[in-house]
This record gives sequence, structure tokens and C-alpha cells, in this order.
Amino acid sequence: MRLKSVLALCAMVVVAVIVASVTLSCSGDTAPAAPLHRIPAQQLPYPMSVSVPPFEVTWGEGVLEAANMYFPAELEMLEVIHSEPTKQEAFELAARIGELKSSKTLAELPEQSTAEEGCYRWNFGSVEVSIFRDGNAGLVWHDRDLPAEYFTDPHADPAPRITVDEAVAVADRFLKDAGLLPEGARMTDITSQDAISRHNQATGRDESAALACSVMYRRFRDGIPEGRMGGCITGKGEIFSFSRNMRNVRSLGRYPILRPDEAREMMWSPAARVETSNAPRYRPVTAAIEKVEMEYYDGATAWRYDTIQPIYIFTGTGWDGQGRPQSFTAMVPAVRPEFLEPVTLPRAGGAVVESGKTRGHDTSRKHSTQGKPKPD
Repeated sequence: MRLKSVLALCAMVVVAVIVASVTLSCSGDTAPAAPLHRIPAQQLPYPMSVSVPPFEVTWGEGVLEAANMYFPAELEMLEVIHSEPTKQEAFELAARIGELKSSKTLAELPEQSTAEEGCYRWNFGSVEVSIFRDGNAGLVWHDRDLPAEYFTDPHADPAPRITVDEAVAVADRFLKDAGLLPEGARMTDITSQDAISRHNQATGRDESAALACSVMYRRFRDGIPEGRMGGCITGKGEIFSFSRNMRNVRSLGRYPILRPDEAREMMWSPAARVETSNAPRYRPVTAAIEKVEMEYYDGATAWRYDTIQPIYIFTGTGWDGQGRPQSFTAMVPAVRPEFLEPVTLPRAGGAVVESGKTRGHDTSRKHSTQGKPKPD
């Protein structure tokens, strides 16, 4: 009897352990996930046009349903990695694009350039190289320009033209040689630049020509574009300018974002920006959202940013009291407000906070670059 009692007790203990184990497993009670730290609120550029008072905004047919299906419930937030740019970086970039004639150049360079804080800028022959503290870069060739006589002389020979395929080949080869394209980036847009028209007196016909092509590259995270870089290629097949606005970043984790309808409700919050095509000539009283996009907002190349976050971009048509139409654009930060650190937005170019949970920086920095009304 005593042995039976002991065996029964052991069996009960084993069963209890198994049940507890199964219960924990089924309930998902594993190691708790690390809490999400609050991040600085996203700062958007102030509108270039006069701001408009709030007006009624509704959804176009099927737009909200499509947006709810496409946009995820959470997205990765990104922290920008900063390090002071050096003459070595500028020298190496100039060498990769074939603009160095002598190895003595590095020794002759000043330790710091006279550019704004956080930037090393120097002229290597005809090209101006700019290196920023977050990995961004800019290149401008001062001896390469579109033929001015084509704009002023009706008898000038037709300017050299370049096809889309030729422009893409030039840009891809340049990026490969210079090592500027980050992993995961791809070409997304090609547009004609400086398309002009003139009357050809010899043929008696009006002619139009695109004297250059702009080639744009972007990265993507969860299908959402992040970062941008692009170059202008002239009809001679030369790079006229190139800018890399794809900052060096690391993940801060995945954060819940507003659903499209929640974001629409925040269009008139201080954090959002709304512009119309004809303010202040006349103001809309109603509007319909016809398109919803989202992108990781990166601002201008020279702006200081400590985090990269997604924003909603609403575009559509508004009407004034007399039914006259106009276009409107609204930019709304996508991160849910409860995960944002309240801050005072000191200037165009990104909010910076002093917090135990975020890296603090001097908020008095200024940049000459002005805010854009909306992303390109």
C-alpha cells in the first residue's frame, strides 16, 4: 500500500508538470518581448504655400478598402548612424569616380572643409564632392552643363539627346564603379529633364527635345520606399550631378502604425502638413482622397535626421464653395502617437530630443537647405 501511494504521488507530479508545460506552450508565455522605446516625433517641412483652414475630407470610391488591404499594421523604424565625415572619405570617393590626378592630394587636403557642420566638401578638379555625417553624398561637375546656345540661338545645331536605355546604362556603370548604391536599392524612375521646344526654321516645324535624363534609385522595406538617390545624365552621356540620400541606418524594431482612416483623422494635427494648389486664391470646403501612398520620409540630403520613419501621403481633389476644383496633398506621420516622444520642433530638418531612451544632440544646428513642400 505504501508503495502504491508513492507511485500514485509521483504520477500526479509528472502529470502536473506536463500540464503546466503544455499550458505555458499554448499560451505563448515565453520570454517577454523587449518593450518598444518611444522615438522622436517625425518633423515634416512646412508648406511652401499659405496654409489653409481645415476642410471636410472624404474617401474616394474604393480607396480606403484598397489602402486597408495594402498597408501593414506595423513597420520597421530606423535609427540613423552618424560619424563625422573625413577628408579620407572625400578622397576615396573622388578616386573611385576618376577625379584624382595625384596621390599627394590626400596629404594636401585640410582636416576639415569650410562647408557647414557635419559635411566635408571639396573641389577635386572640376567635380565638387560633398560627404555628410550620415552617409549621404553629393557630386556636381562644374564643367558639364547643358548647351546654353540651344536655349538662345534658334539656328544652333540640335543638342545631343540620350535615350532612356542609354541613361540607365550610364548611371548603373557609374554607381558600380563608385560603390555608391547600397544593398537592396534598385532603379525606380526615369524622367526627361530640360525638355524644351523651339521652331526649326530650316524645316518649318516645331521641335521638342529632352536634353538630359534623371535616373532615380530607392530602397524598400516591407514594400515601402526608403531613401533615394539619383543622377542627371546629359545628352553627351555624362553625369552632370549625382546625390545619395540613403542614410546609413540600423533597425530600432517594428512599431505599430496608424491605419489609413486613423491617419486621415490626424490630417489637421500640428504634426501633419496639408497643401492645396490654389491657396489662398480660393479655399476648398470639401475634398476626396483619390490616392494613398506611404514612404519613409528622408527629407533633403543635408538635413539632420536621427530616425527615419514612414509617413502617409494623401492626394486628391478639393472643391471650393462654387465647385471649382483644385488638387491637395496631405502628409501625415504614420507611427502611432503613443510611441512618439513629444518634442519641440526647432527647425526644418528633423526633430532631436534629449531623453534617456534616445540619443540627445544639439538642437541649435542649422542647415541652409530649405524644406520641400512634398517628396519628389
